[in-house]
Amino acid sequence: MLSTPDPPRALARLDLRLALLLAGATAAFTSLLLCGLLAYALVEALEEQAVLLDDAIATIAAATTAADVAATPAAIHRGVAYVVTDASGTVIARAGAWPPSASVRHEPSLRAALGATRDEYLVHERRLPSGATVTAALPLAHFARERGELVTRAGVVIVLGLCGSVGLGLLGARRALRPMRAAFARMAAFSADVAHELRTHVKRVLNGAEVALATTDDMHAKDEALDAIRASAEEMRRTIEQLLLLAAGEEGRLPLARERIDVATLVGELVSFYAPEAERLGKTITFGAAPLAGDSRRTLDASLACRDDRPLGEPVVGDERALGVPLVVDADRALVERAVANLVENALRHSAPRSRIRVVAAAGDGTIAVAVEDSGPGIERADAERIFERFVRLDAARGPGGAGLGLPIARMIARVHGGDVAVAPSALGGAAFRLTLSGTSASRRFASR
Repeated sequence: MLSTPDPPRALARLDLRLALLLAGATAAFTSLLLCGLLAYALVEALEEQAVLLDDAIATIAAATTAADVAATPAAIHRGVAYVVTDASGTVIARAGAWPPSASVRHEPSLRAALGATRDEYLVHERRLPSGATVTAALPLAHFARERGELVTRAGVVIVLGLCGSVGLGLLGARRALRPMRAAFARMAAFSADVAHELRTHVKRVLNGAEVALATTDDMHAKDEALDAIRASAEEMRRTIEQLLLLAAGEEGRLPLARERIDVATLVGELVSFYAPEAERLGKTITFGAAPLAGDSRRTLDASLACRDDRPLGEPVVGDERALGVPLVVDADRALVERAVANLVENALRHSAPRSRIRVVAAAGDGTIAVAVEDSGPGIERADAERIFERFVRLDAARGPGGAGLGLPIARMIARVHGGDVAVAPSALGGAAFRLTLSGTSASRRFASR
């Protein structure tokens, strides 16, 4: 049987592999760079020793007599040994302990810089115009000691760099995999949401099927069981469609059939559609009016603070359609209608009998805004963002029903249109939801009905 890999563990392993890969590449590059710099520094240091030796030879060569040569060692360099011979090879002056031939290194080179030991010497020889020859030897003990210190420091830097590379590699891997991790999280949340929501409906379908199968004589009971099965199946279909719509919007895969729509007309038709339902529930639904303002937010704030509500259909001053000035926006009509409908349904569902529901639309500064407020129990500040999460339902005081997807879908639709949905306390005592859409081409006027 095939097993499905655990996404978190798979991502953790991938994190580690990428971190080690990045750390290895960084460590290799850093090590090569440090080794190159170290080799360069060692060769330069050995060449400095050669320069010292040449200076010593020049000092010796400047002496004109054997007595002068004998007086130069203290002025040349501490530790330098030299021999001065005449044209016949006779030693005319010498100082210091001359090194054995096996330990002599004649020229500074990378091999000499890396392989020199404390017992070796750097030897230079120069023939003078007088025919004499000056040979000087500089011990490399000091150089070998400095080289050891440099190698130790370079090793420490490489080890620290490797540790830092692992940390930076892990951080880089996590950042690189953040989109994949978020996609896995969305997939897991989607699967959990579907399982959570559909479990109840599947149980209802099974219960209805059992009742229908157990009922043989009572056709009325069988019909009721079949109706319950159909209702549960329809609710499952609707929930799945809502989840797919929400997932497509969150992942940026939601196609928009943009067209120029009159938001005033759209909202008015929705209010007319929900008016009978509001009346059946013993509630009133109206549009509020406010003075014309320069931007939609101030217009909505002013209208939501206005307590002079008018029944549906009553003419109001500033009615956009009465003035013949529509609120026009380039948007997907079906999606905008769905978002506003979700807000209205939310107000109808979660407000008490004899509650008031007011819908307001305004345009200005490149945006169109629609607000839906009610006189229900309101929403606590701590829940102002949580209610926009999938399947979130507040306490039973806000009323039964609903899958907890209406508000998340409304916000998603607003955001794919460049807007948002937010909630604030209502002047009516309940909650006021404000939906904004960008990219408008509307006059700065107020629509109501």
